[in-house]
Amino acid sequence: MKNCVRSSCILLLIAACLTGCASPVAGTWRNVKQNGQPIPASRRLTTTFGSFGGVTMSDGRTSTRSEGSYAVRNDLITLTADGHSQTYRYRIAGDELRFDGAGGSVVFRRAASRR
Repeated sequence: MKNCVRSSCILLLIAACLTGCASPVAGTWRNVKQNGQPIPASRRLTTTFGSFGGVTMSDGRTSTRSEGSYAVRNDLITLTADGHSQTYRYRIAGDELRFDGAGGSVVFRRAASRR
């Protein structure tokens, strides 16, 4: 019985850590502005950040899809795809995610969940 309780406690701690360790950017986002200018709906990308470092981007109109990885450290996010990496400063305010980098800024809006 004692081992069963101990095992249950360990599993609960692992589950709590995994839940709490998920990335703050995890979820599905759509780019809505670039350098302060609105992006037309027909040109928006859908970007999905997995909870533990995977990222996919698609345009929703064609079969164009890109996969890669990302890493978050403090207020920096590094995206890696096709052997190239780019680091941005990011911040989340409500349902908006903003990337700022040498090439300018991009604002994403969290995609509504489909239930």
